[in-house]
Amino acid sequence: RGLRGQYGVPKGKLPLFCPDLDRYRAMHDLARSLIFHDPTADYARKSPAAMWGHIADHKSLFNCPEHKGLPIGNLTSQFFGNVYLNALDQFVKHELKARRYIRYVDDAILLHEVRAVLEGWKAANETFLADRLLLRLNEGATRLKPVSCGINFLGYVVHPDHRLTRRRVAGSFRSRLDEARD
Repeated sequence: RGLRGQYGVPKGKLPLFCPDLDRYRAMHDLARSLIFHDPTADYARKSPAAMWGHIADHKSLFNCPEHKGLPIGNLTSQFFGNVYLNALDQFVKHELKARRYIRYVDDAILLHEVRAVLEGWKAANETFLADRLLLRLNEGATRLKPVSCGINFLGYVVHPDHRLTRRRVAGSFRSRLDEARD
C-alpha cells in the first residue's frame, strides 16, 4: 500500500484527491522555504564587523557547506531540530529500551546504573546517528560520569538534589544587565 497520513498520501507525493489540497500545498511550501532558507544570504548585522572575527569557524554558518548547519537563534531551528531527532528518540526508547532519557534539540541525557550499558548505548547511538540521520556526536560534549558530579544540561548543572546555573550563563546575564543599566 505505502499510503501515509490522514489523506492517504503516498510517501513523497502530493495527493491526487485531498479535501484541503490548497492548505496542504501552502504548508508544504512554507515548511520548504523555512528549512531551505539560507540565513547567510540576507541578514542584519547587529554587532561591529570586528567582533565577527572572534566567532569560531565551526560556530559560523558562513563556514558551513551548503545545506548544512542551523541558525541557532531561530525558533524554527529548535522546532525542526526536535522533529528531525524524533527518530533518535524512537530508537533510544524502543530499540535501546532506555528508561531514563531526556532530549531537547541537540542536548540529550541517558542515565543508567551500569557504565558498560551506557558505553554500549553510546556506540549504538553513534552508529544510528551516522547511518540514519547523517549526524555525529560531539565528542567534546559527550561524557560518561556519575550523576553525583552533576550533569551540564540546557544552561544548568543538574545535581540529584539541586541545580546551579552555569557560570557562563550567569556571567552573560550580568553583562547584559549592566549594559541595560548604562
